[in-house]
Amino acid sequence: MCFSLFIFSVVLLPIFLLTYRIKNSFLRWCLIIIPPLFLIFLYWIPCDIWTMPFWAPAGFAFFWSVISLLINVVIIIVRRLRKRPQIIFNKTRFVRPILTICIFLIVSFFVQQSRFSANKYAMEVGKEIQSIADTNGICPEKIQGWVVSERDPNMYGNMYGKYGTKYPVKYLPSENRKEFTISVYNNIDEHFYVTGGVELELRATHSGPGGSKEVPIE
Repeated sequence: MCFSLFIFSVVLLPIFLLTYRIKNSFLRWCLIIIPPLFLIFLYWIPCDIWTMPFWAPAGFAFFWSVISLLINVVIIIVRRLRKRPQIIFNKTRFVRPILTICIFLIVSFFVQQSRFSANKYAMEVGKEIQSIADTNGICPEKIQGWVVSERDPNMYGNMYGKYGTKYPVKYLPSENRKEFTISVYNNIDEHFYVTGGVELELRATHSGPGGSKEVPIE
């Protein structure tokens, strides 16, 4: 609810400025404003291969809106530089692309931040597990409140994301419970790992298309 209000507060001002004193039918305004508003639903949809039917059309709409906006701006600038008579320009043609661009960028930002928050959450949990391992000389068998995995009875999982999208976070101790791994599924190409254990250093690693990269733990 708060996110929806934030979206509307961001886009209402430019819409008001661009459409002040412009008369259009109700149906025309619906066709201009409603389609971009469907992008708000991406706030709850992680970007992954199985969600491409949602993200691919949204990405196309975003780039098409950018191109459309640039073309219209260039036309206005060229005509003014050449001092040609200005054509009566309907400012409503700017509303849909600007609305599409704003919503797509804002939603993408929050999806990205939610993914980062899941990785940070894994590091915080890893610190707690590492502290227990250092104190007791053994890793905990499970994490309170997490659900046992159907694939592996020794693995426990939780869904986490600070904003709309949620990501699977898994905890798996070794058989002798001297080591542990916490993994976060970001998407099909990217995973985040936190490893540690008894007499081991706590480490975080991001695995992606470019290979694995160690991430400093704050």
